[in-house]
Amino acid sequence: EANEINAAYQRVFKSGLFESVEFDEDDGLLRVIVVEYPTINRIYFEGNIRVEDAALEKVLKSKEKYVLDAQTVEQDRKNIAETYAVMGRLAARVNPKVIRKPENRVDLIFEIFEGGVIEIEKIGIVGNRAFSDRRLRRVLSTKQAGLFRTFVRSDTFVEERIEYDKKVLTDFYTSRGFVDFLVNSVNAELTEERDGYFLVFNITEGQQFAVGDVGVETSLKELNVDEYSEILKVKKGSTYSAKIVELDVERIERLALRNGVDFIRVKPEVTKDSSSLSVNVNYVMDRGPRVILERINIAGNTATLDKVIRRQFRAAEGDPFSARRIRQATDRIRSLGFFETVDVSARQGKAKDSVIVDVSVKEKPTGSV
Repeated sequence: EANEINAAYQRVFKSGLFESVEFDEDDGLLRVIVVEYPTINRIYFEGNIRVEDAALEKVLKSKEKYVLDAQTVEQDRKNIAETYAVMGRLAARVNPKVIRKPENRVDLIFEIFEGGVIEIEKIGIVGNRAFSDRRLRRVLSTKQAGLFRTFVRSDTFVEERIEYDKKVLTDFYTSRGFVDFLVNSVNAELTEERDGYFLVFNITEGQQFAVGDVGVETSLKELNVDEYSEILKVKKGSTYSAKIVELDVERIERLALRNGVDFIRVKPEVTKDSSSLSVNVNYVMDRGPRVILERINIAGNTATLDKVIRRQFRAAEGDPFSARRIRQATDRIRSLGFFETVDVSARQGKAKDSVIVDVSVKEKPTGSV
C-alpha cells in the first residue's frame, strides 16, 4: 500500500500542474493537498536602457495570463542575457523577481543591470608567416578598439562575429593557395580591469599550392565540355584559389542556363599533391534535382532595405534553387557589416519541388554606446 501511495504521489507531482503536493493519511483516509502554480498577471522589465521592452518581450517564453514555470523563467533570464551579450555587454546581469498578488496571481519582474560594453583591446595572431598581423587584422570583422569610434561598433566582443572571422581567415588563406590552413583556436582573455579582452587567433598556415591539371567532365550528351573549359579562370601553374574555383562553378552553371540546360550542378573534385605542392581541379557536371526558389522572406531589418539583402542572393524567385548559392548569399549578407547576427534557413514551399528561404537578421546598434 505504501508503494501505491508513493507511486500516486509521483504521478501527481510529475504532472507539472502543481507547485506543491502533499499526501496526508489519517485513520485510513488519504487527503491530497495541492497548490496550483500561480498565473502571471504582468511582466515588467526594470533597468533596461539600451534595449526596449518590446525587443526583450520577443525573447521571452513566459507569457502574461499563462502559468508561471520556474524552468521557463530561467530560460528567459538566459535569453535576455544573451540579447545583451550579442551587443558586447557580456557583464549584463538579469535577476527574475516574483511579486505575489491576490487570487494566486503574480507579477514577474526582470531586474536588469546592463553593464558596460566589453571592447577588444588588442588582437594578436600567432603562427602567421606569409602575412603580417596588420594585414590579417584588416580582413577580420572584429576590430581593435581605437581612439575614434565609428557609428556602427565592430570593436565589441561578440562570439558570433569571432566565429565568422574564423571563416573569413580561412577564406583569405585558401584563396591564396594555402589549402591546409587551419584556425587552431581563438583565445579570449579579460584585461585586469575586466572591461576589455585580449583576443588571440592561433593559426597554422601550411604550404602554398599551385594549380596542377584542370579539367571538365560530364556524362550529359547535350553539354560540350570544350565550351565550358574555355570559360574557366583557374589556370595551370597559377596560385590555387578556392574562391576562383567557386566562381568557376558559378560561370559553368550560368552558361548552362544560357544554353537552355536547367538544373545543372557542378561539383569541383580537388586533388592535392603534396610532393609537387600542386592541386588538380576537375569540374564534374551533372543534372541536379529540379527544385525552384519559391520566395525569400526577410525579417528583423529596420534600417536596411529588403532590396539590399535580396541583392546578395543573385537569384530571383522562380529560379532554380541552389544550396551553394544560398550559402554564398549568407556570407555576402554577413560581410555587409550591418548586422550582429544573420540566420538563413530553407524549407519546403507549397509544392514538393519548391523551396522557401527565410532570412532573419539583427541589425547592429547605431550611434555611440
